[in-house]
Amino acid sequence: MITFLLLALLVVSLLLWIVAVKVKTIPPGTPDGPTSCTPIGPAWLRLLIPVDPLAELLTAVVGAALVGISLVLLALYATRQYAWVVFILTPFTVGFAASLLISCHCAPTRGQCVRAASLAVFTASLGFFVLGAEGFVCLLMAAPLAILCAIVGALVAFLVQHSRREALPVTVGMLLCVLPLIATVEPALLAAPPPLTVQTSIEIDAPPATVWAHLVKFEPIAAPLDSWLFKAGVAYPISAELRGRGVGAVRVCEFSTGTFVETIRQWDVDRELAFTIDEAPPPLREWTPYENVHPPHLHGYFLPESADFRLVALGVHRTRLEGTSVYRNRMWPVGYWRLWSDAMVKQVHLRVFQHVKRLAEADG
Repeated sequence: MITFLLLALLVVSLLLWIVAVKVKTIPPGTPDGPTSCTPIGPAWLRLLIPVDPLAELLTAVVGAALVGISLVLLALYATRQYAWVVFILTPFTVGFAASLLISCHCAPTRGQCVRAASLAVFTASLGFFVLGAEGFVCLLMAAPLAILCAIVGALVAFLVQHSRREALPVTVGMLLCVLPLIATVEPALLAAPPPLTVQTSIEIDAPPATVWAHLVKFEPIAAPLDSWLFKAGVAYPISAELRGRGVGAVRVCEFSTGTFVETIRQWDVDRELAFTIDEAPPPLREWTPYENVHPPHLHGYFLPESADFRLVALGVHRTRLEGTSVYRNRMWPVGYWRLWSDAMVKQVHLRVFQHVKRLAEADG
């Protein structure tokens, strides 16, 4: 599967480069283009950037991608923060830089700026993947946000070039000064991540006592992986073992990436099971051609805290199983990354609940 994805990634990369080659440069004087090819960039930069449109595009894409890779590595390993600098400001800068670099010899069109920015983000992502700094799944999750911010950066550069070109050096200088400053002070500006809650429920044709017996502990789940998130490497539950009974007992839940150790804090037989999570494994296993890739976000950024399962009798032989999990996510913007983390927790709930449902209904 990983080999197939790597081949697919290479094919997509090749297709993007072919598109970049085939799309013709809009000549000066067109409605979407400038009225003249007056050079915009400084003389020293024009000496480094080829005049040929294709070579200029490739140079701009690679140069902007290198800027992005450098900024991300600096932010991650200097501040250990996956936040606004990594996911917002850096893609914006990559898009801005790509648009700036293709404007040295002739002012580009909006479409050319957007194309260069998108290719630069893709090239930077490919660079992280080849360097073994990130896995395919995490890059895929970050791609929508990164591409959007890069396009915004490209459009800002386009507007600056076509409205007040004399402001371009000032804008570039501000970016170069502000980015390192924000990367330095960002950890102090970030508040503690808020607790996030995911709730799931399912109805089971079995009495609460039967459901309870299969909830507190269960044999390995034999059902195939039906969620693409699990197939992509997200940790999924395998089995649960109970050590002791009642409040204070330990529940050990095996996942595909390691072991959850949970301490029971609420034990109401046939009604409620609640526990705190003391130890948790990495939230996913990266897709990568390398044997060991452990980016920082796999450790200490997704923080599961507790879970609460309630059994509500709907009749003599029917039960509603309700689950609530609480976790924190240290990756910002919280609103964006919550979309992914909520989906992951939801799929874990459903896999366990469906397994309990099969076992309980079979007993019934």
